Amino acid sequence: MDPPALPGTRPAGTSPTPCPHDHEPYAGATLERFQNACVSHFDHGEAHVVILRGVLDWRAEGFVSAQIADARRSGRPLVVDLSAVTHLHIDVLAQLLAARRHPGISLLTPLPAAFLKTAEMTGTTGSFTTHPGLIHALSATARPPSAP
Repeated sequence: MDPPALPGTRPAGTSPTPCPHDHEPYAGATLERFQNACVSHFDHGEAHVVILRGVLDWRAEGFVSAQIADARRSGRPLVVDLSAVTHLHIDVLAQLLAARRHPGISLLTPLPAAFLKTAEMTGTTGSFTTHPGLIHALSATARPPSAP
Protein backbone atom coordinates (compact mmCIF):
# COMPACT_ATOMS: atom_id res chain seq x y z
CA MET A 1 0.00 0.00 0.00
CA ASP A 2 1.35 3.42 -0.90
CA PRO A 3 1.73 5.97 1.87
CA PRO A 4 -0.74 8.83 1.88
CA ALA A 5 0.34 11.74 -0.31
CA LEU A 6 1.83 14.50 1.80
CA PRO A 7 2.95 17.95 0.64
CA GLY A 8 6.42 17.89 -0.86
CA THR A 9 6.78 14.11 -1.08
CA ARG A 10 7.08 11.81 -4.06
CA PRO A 11 4.67 8.92 -4.44
CA ALA A 12 6.10 5.70 -3.00
CA GLY A 13 8.46 3.85 -5.26
CA THR A 14 9.13 6.82 -7.56
CA SER A 15 12.42 7.96 -6.08
CA PRO A 16 15.16 7.93 -8.73
CA THR A 17 17.79 7.01 -6.11
CA PRO A 18 18.15 3.80 -4.11
CA CYS A 19 17.81 3.71 -0.35
CA PRO A 20 20.81 5.63 1.06
CA HIS A 21 20.85 3.69 4.32
CA ASP A 22 22.74 0.50 5.08
CA HIS A 23 19.71 -1.49 4.05
CA GLU A 24 19.13 -4.48 1.86
CA PRO A 25 15.50 -5.55 1.59
CA TYR A 26 14.56 -9.13 2.24
CA ALA A 27 13.91 -11.23 -0.85
CA GLY A 28 10.57 -10.30 -2.34
CA ALA A 29 10.03 -7.38 0.03
CA THR A 30 8.79 -4.05 -1.18
CA LEU A 31 11.39 -1.29 -0.75
CA GLU A 32 10.20 2.30 -0.81
CA ARG A 33 11.93 5.59 -0.15
CA PHE A 34 10.26 8.78 1.02
CA GLN A 35 11.99 11.98 2.12
CA ASN A 36 14.87 10.90 4.40
CA ALA A 37 13.52 7.45 5.23
CA CYS A 38 13.30 4.02 3.64
CA VAL A 39 10.91 1.21 4.40
CA SER A 40 10.77 -2.42 3.45
CA HIS A 41 7.68 -4.46 4.27
CA PHE A 42 6.39 -7.97 3.67
CA ASP A 43 4.16 -10.64 5.16
CA HIS A 44 5.84 -13.71 6.57
CA GLY A 45 3.84 -16.51 8.16
CA GLU A 46 1.63 -14.95 10.80
CA ALA A 47 3.36 -11.53 10.86
CA HIS A 48 3.50 -8.31 8.87
CA VAL A 49 7.17 -7.25 8.95
CA VAL A 50 8.14 -3.59 8.59
CA ILE A 51 11.78 -2.43 8.43
CA LEU A 52 12.19 1.33 8.89
CA ARG A 53 15.38 3.33 8.27
CA GLY A 54 16.39 6.97 8.57
CA VAL A 55 14.38 9.97 9.76
CA LEU A 56 10.86 9.12 10.94
CA ASP A 57 9.50 12.65 11.26
CA TRP A 58 5.96 13.94 10.80
CA ARG A 59 6.14 13.08 7.10
CA ALA A 60 6.54 9.39 7.94
CA GLU A 61 3.59 9.27 10.35
CA GLY A 62 1.03 8.60 7.61
CA PHE A 63 3.12 5.80 6.15
CA VAL A 64 3.58 4.10 9.52
CA SER A 65 -0.16 4.45 10.11
CA ALA A 66 -0.87 2.82 6.72
CA GLN A 67 1.39 -0.15 7.58
CA ILE A 68 -0.45 -0.60 10.90
CA ALA A 69 -3.80 -0.44 9.06
CA ASP A 70 -2.59 -3.12 6.61
CA ALA A 71 -1.64 -5.37 9.52
CA ARG A 72 -5.02 -4.78 11.19
CA ARG A 73 -6.89 -5.67 8.00
CA SER A 74 -4.85 -8.85 7.58
CA GLY A 75 -5.13 -9.78 11.27
CA ARG A 76 -1.37 -10.20 11.42
CA PRO A 77 0.71 -8.75 14.27
CA LEU A 78 3.48 -6.34 13.36
CA VAL A 79 7.18 -7.07 13.70
CA VAL A 80 9.08 -3.80 13.35
CA ASP A 81 12.82 -3.27 12.90
CA LEU A 82 13.79 0.27 13.92
CA SER A 83 17.52 -0.43 14.33
CA ALA A 84 18.60 2.12 11.69
CA VAL A 85 16.17 4.89 12.65
CA THR A 86 18.07 8.13 13.26
CA HIS A 87 15.14 10.30 14.38
CA LEU A 88 11.75 9.29 15.78
CA HIS A 89 9.00 11.90 16.02
CA ILE A 90 6.62 11.55 18.95
CA ASP A 91 3.63 11.14 16.59
CA VAL A 92 5.29 8.09 15.01
CA LEU A 93 5.85 6.66 18.50
CA ALA A 94 2.14 7.25 19.21
CA GLN A 95 1.25 5.20 16.10
CA LEU A 96 3.47 2.34 17.30
CA LEU A 97 1.98 2.51 20.80
CA ALA A 98 -1.55 2.36 19.36
CA ALA A 99 -0.66 -0.88 17.54
CA ARG A 100 0.09 -2.70 20.79
CA ARG A 101 -3.53 -3.78 21.32
CA HIS A 102 -4.52 -4.45 17.75
CA PRO A 103 -2.91 -5.90 15.70
CA GLY A 104 -0.11 -6.37 18.25
CA ILE A 105 3.48 -5.26 17.78
CA SER A 106 6.98 -6.54 18.52
CA LEU A 107 10.17 -4.56 18.08
CA LEU A 108 13.52 -6.05 17.12
CA THR A 109 16.54 -5.24 19.24
CA PRO A 110 18.85 -3.45 19.42
CA LEU A 111 16.60 -0.41 19.65
CA PRO A 112 18.23 2.76 18.29
CA ALA A 113 19.14 5.75 20.45
CA ALA A 114 16.49 7.84 18.65
CA PHE A 115 13.75 5.45 19.78
CA LEU A 116 15.11 5.09 23.31
CA LYS A 117 15.37 8.87 23.75
CA THR A 118 11.77 9.49 22.64
CA ALA A 119 10.45 6.58 24.70
CA GLU A 120 12.30 7.81 27.78
CA MET A 121 10.98 11.37 27.36
CA THR A 122 7.42 10.05 27.12
CA GLY A 123 7.67 7.44 29.87
CA THR A 124 6.99 4.59 27.46
CA THR A 125 10.28 2.72 27.84
CA GLY A 126 9.40 -0.94 28.29
CA SER A 127 5.97 -0.58 26.65
CA PHE A 128 6.81 -2.93 23.78
CA THR A 129 7.57 -6.61 23.44
CA THR A 130 11.09 -6.96 22.03
CA HIS A 131 12.92 -9.81 20.32
CA PRO A 132 16.63 -10.24 19.54
CA GLY A 133 16.06 -10.95 15.86
CA LEU A 134 13.55 -11.57 13.11
CA ILE A 135 13.58 -15.38 13.44
CA HIS A 136 12.85 -15.14 17.17
CA ALA A 137 10.05 -12.61 16.60
CA LEU A 138 8.46 -14.70 13.85
CA SER A 139 8.51 -17.83 15.99
CA ALA A 140 6.92 -15.87 18.86
CA THR A 141 4.08 -14.65 16.61
CA ALA A 142 3.41 -18.06 15.05
CA ARG A 143 0.11 -19.55 16.11
CA PRO A 144 0.27 -23.09 17.43
CA PRO A 145 -1.25 -25.66 15.08
CA SER A 146 -4.86 -26.44 15.87
CA ALA A 147 -5.69 -29.86 17.25
CA PRO A 148 -7.23 -32.29 14.76
